[in-house]
Amino acid sequence: MKLWTRLVPQQNVPLAPRTTWSIGGCASWFAEPGTAEELQILLQDAACGGMPVRILGGGSNLLINDGILPGLVIHLPPSSAFDQLTLSDTGLHAGAACSLARAVRASVDAGLAGLQMLAGIPGTIGGAVWMNAGTAGEWIGSCVSRVKGFSLEGEKIDMPKGSWTPQYRSGGLPPMIVTDVFLTMPRADAAELQRQATTALKQKKATQPLGAKTAGCVFKNPENDSAGRLIDEAGLKGFEEGGVRISPVHANFMENTGNATAAQVNALIGKVQETVRAKVKIDLKPEVVFWR
Repeated sequence: MKLWTRLVPQQNVPLAPRTTWSIGGCASWFAEPGTAEELQILLQDAACGGMPVRILGGGSNLLINDGILPGLVIHLPPSSAFDQLTLSDTGLHAGAACSLARAVRASVDAGLAGLQMLAGIPGTIGGAVWMNAGTAGEWIGSCVSRVKGFSLEGEKIDMPKGSWTPQYRSGGLPPMIVTDVFLTMPRADAAELQRQATTALKQKKATQPLGAKTAGCVFKNPENDSAGRLIDEAGLKGFEEGGVRISPVHANFMENTGNATAAQVNALIGKVQETVRAKVKIDLKPEVVFWR
């Protein structure tokens, strides 16, 4: 039986170069569909073959296991039908592959409020909506008015606001591939939005290791507390083991200082959890997504 009917994925494609951590093994199958039709056919083919599907965005907030990853990994490429960005007087429509940085810049320049505090956060807008990316007081989910995409079986999905519930570090969406995001945003003074975006970016540069190979924050913040503060007070800030270091800039970041492996990162995550639990009786929950 022939598995792929139209677009034949590549085999054994290295994934580490496609992540901000530069860590991970290879995809058994890897495809970059350029249109919604190609994506739908890929999903239908994979479903018919009983093959698990994963979607890779900008590669941040993600730890991919070493070795061969089973199933199909789909990446919606830039400069494709999934990379469009259209502004209106009331918001924007972006393809899932559009970078969050591009959406922030465009909305700020157009005098549309809602994304300015997300300046400096890496990844795509599709990934940002899926994880409900944000800061301490602002989340992208508050602006999202509609999401379109496909189920993992290739069925079209169109979800208006109210049919899902964004939460802290979770978009609340069902299993699906996001292809289009619609944001409703109020008008505001563009100069003031630019000031806020610049301030947010400066704050991140001053308090986060933006130049290092990281995946962003590793752990979710416990209610009314900071994971970084807890790790720091546990004496682990700057701790290094193998090719992985707890950032001396911000203790909730782990840096790949050389050729770190997923096994080394997993071991350090476990060490941090055990140490913090022993000292303050708090269980830190990972914010990063694990592909195994």
